[in-house]
Amino acid sequence: TCNYLNNVLAHLETRSYQVAETLMLTNDGFLAEATTDNLFIAQYENGTPTLIYPKAEYALVGLTRNTVIKIARQLGFVTRESSTLLPHDLVGPNREVFITGTACGIMPIKTIDGMNTAAGGQRPLSDKLREAVQTAMLSDPEIGISVNATDEDLKAYMSSPFAVSVDNL
Repeated sequence: TCNYLNNVLAHLETRSYQVAETLMLTNDGFLAEATTDNLFIAQYENGTPTLIYPKAEYALVGLTRNTVIKIARQLGFVTRESSTLLPHDLVGPNREVFITGTACGIMPIKTIDGMNTAAGGQRPLSDKLREAVQTAMLSDPEIGISVNATDEDLKAYMSSPFAVSVDNL
């Protein structure tokens, strides 16, 4: 079973701050995930678009997370899983931070604890990923399906493998 008790307690603990989401840390203080979403940093490193995210063992490895990683690789991003991301790694003018999940898709994070995550709100890498993921969700039957899908479309979707190992992306 899935147990989200820690996530619920963390969100309740930070509710008085009137925040939309709460960051979850490992016992060692490294970033794991948000209370209901996965966490990503998109930035250029040596001129190359790079996507950095917490190590899979720290976070819920879900379809949206895997889809974002797979599509980032297809778009030429270097992808890097990290077990040592710290909260201060999320802030700065060149870092585009976003969360992903079934409910939110790809949602940019503007500020963390009052500090900006991207210069002037410009998020070209996140926007590129969001467009590609939305397109894939409309056209790739293993990722998403139209609300107007036929019975045949639904049967094909339900028989496709939902969870994909990050190693096989």
